[in-house]
Amino acid sequence: MHTTVRHIGAAVLATLAAAASPSAGAQSRAPETSAMDRVEISGKRQADSEVRTDIYSACANIQAQLQDKLEGAWNRVAEPGEVRVDILMRGSQVSEVHASNGSVAYYPYVRRAVSHLACPQTLSADEAHHFAFIVRILDPQARGHHEPSLALKSVNENAR
Repeated sequence: MHTTVRHIGAAVLATLAAAASPSAGAQSRAPETSAMDRVEISGKRQADSEVRTDIYSACANIQAQLQDKLEGAWNRVAEPGEVRVDILMRGSQVSEVHASNGSVAYYPYVRRAVSHLACPQTLSADEAHHFAFIVRILDPQARGHHEPSLALKSVNENAR
């Protein structure tokens, strides 16, 4: 009996191996596809979209708003810093905010402040507009002030 089970097991394995071979049943099976053949990517990568540096055209009072919203950040971080900000706007709404390339300690404060900007409706709400700029938080004592100062720079100015 032990030999019979062994022969049946070998026969089953041989049948399974023959069914799995590329020559057996090749006409009846659909062509195999890899996982990547089933993935479609549509849309525009952010790097491909036009990056605008004219943030004042979309939000004229951005500097005053950020100065007010980031005042408390100086008390927590207590050092000058610089952060690159990339935003996507639709109409008057900021839909995405990314902080990078700079003082990591300021990232959450800058993201929160920029995401709550109140800008007039100057852009089309049908498409996303990608803006990039630099937020600089300046030491108030170095400038002879009591409150921290904030400056916005164009991303192009940062390359100089």
